[in-house]
Amino acid sequence: MLTFQVIKVPVDDARTALATAAEPFDDDLAPRAFAAAKGDVRHEANSMWLGSKKSLRRIGLKRGGEVFADELAVALQGRDVSTGGQVLSPDEKGLVTSLDLRFSAPNSVSWVWCQADAELQVQLERAMLTAANGMLAYMTSAIGLTNGRGADEAFVAAAVLHAMAPEAVEVPPPLLHVHCLLVGFQDGRGRLLPADPEILNRDSATREYGAFARAQLAEQLRKLGFQLRARTGYGRRYFEIDGVPDGLLRTGVSARARCGGPVQEPEYAWDEYDS
Repeated sequence: MLTFQVIKVPVDDARTALATAAEPFDDDLAPRAFAAAKGDVRHEANSMWLGSKKSLRRIGLKRGGEVFADELAVALQGRDVSTGGQVLSPDEKGLVTSLDLRFSAPNSVSWVWCQADAELQVQLERAMLTAANGMLAYMTSAIGLTNGRGADEAFVAAAVLHAMAPEAVEVPPPLLHVHCLLVGFQDGRGRLLPADPEILNRDSATREYGAFARAQLAEQLRKLGFQLRARTGYGRRYFEIDGVPDGLLRTGVSARARCGGPVQEPEYAWDEYDS
């Protein structure tokens, strides 16, 4: 499932930028919080800069590097995190626009993740990040900003992985999802531009990009040896890991990750389908 939120940060308001950037870094939602509850210790970062080396270099970042709230705050202002120089142009109100795209795993993936050992958990987390990166690259290609170049040459994004969702239940079940904070696109002329919400406003855009992310995730899961059960969920658009009983998937909690504010253009929640 894919949902999104539009983020607008004042170019000259560092305090607001830092408060906005800090929202995804809630330790209670990170995989290490779940591990700690089981008595385990996790050292792996749950965040990563995505995009091409060239695009990320334009804003002073390195692909695959861990994301920190202070540097994300500078990036959300459209500034180079190394020099502070303005890279992305603000709008007429002095605001820089970015997008928080939230890709949630099927419930069976989250259930397997919570039962897995540390090694398999890390593999599933990497599969989610790989799927998120593929989705962003596909979006870039689909809206024609690459002019035939490799799609991964055209975006800058911070990915933050969560294992929980702040739902109104005392002990929420695991819900593996990735926040893709899309900072900007590189256009066909090599300019780095702020993310434009219009790319998600056409009919079925989030459904299309969400479907692509699920396809990417399914490919990664098959590489890990999982068998998948296709055509599940609302409209038979989804999949689940084969062998996980349906009863375990009906948690009564929506799979819509509401981290950081209300979502827009949601797809269907996993608890809404008919068996």
